[in-house]
Amino acid sequence: MTKCCFFGIVAILFVGPTSPPASADPVTLQVTSGVLRYPISNPAVLEIQFPNGSADISWSDEQDEWLPDFYECCYAPGDRINVSADESFPTPFYRAGGEFRLGSEVYSVTSLKLEVIALRDAIVPSFEQAGGGWLPLTGIPFTFQGQVSGISAARRRLVLDLIGHGDATVFLNVIRPPYPEAELSEVNYRFEQTVSPVPEPGTWVLVATGLGAVMRRMGKNRK
Repeated sequence: MTKCCFFGIVAILFVGPTSPPASADPVTLQVTSGVLRYPISNPAVLEIQFPNGSADISWSDEQDEWLPDFYECCYAPGDRINVSADESFPTPFYRAGGEFRLGSEVYSVTSLKLEVIALRDAIVPSFEQAGGGWLPLTGIPFTFQGQVSGISAARRRLVLDLIGHGDATVFLNVIRPPYPEAELSEVNYRFEQTVSPVPEPGTWVLVATGLGAVMRRMGKNRK
């Protein structure tokens, strides 16, 4: 064996096989805007924004569509629809992926988990309220939590823990008589940014009084 081959083998054994970088600790971010969309007979889409970044992710089956767990074909007046959802991939989806951005770096999505909890059911009203066959059920509050992982072109891994809330809208398509039923057409979960409440005038007085007491105490300690 030549010296060149010997040192080459030693170098390989010393360095070891190339492995991807270890996953970073999750970064927790508040979703500030965007939408989770379940258009029936089309891929599901998550398009959201968060501080200094955004995400655009979709998933579907072999027919390039996705039906959420709560999907049912038809509804009648008085029926209740709970639009809570629990999803994860890479399984069992046929097509799933997308990308997210944080700062100037873009990451290809490798996994996604999400849970949406609807805080109340949508109740199907009388079909007489439907105009042109479409019947939107609005103002369904929800909370959201999820985790998305990805890897950048520089092979850096990043995990985001996402939290958020907003209002969902259920879109029904009313089928005309002799079939007085409604089909579920789409569900949109629109995210809202948490706004810090403006303190009442009385609160400002309490804050000023507390600061004054602290300043007086500090003045006595200096004497």
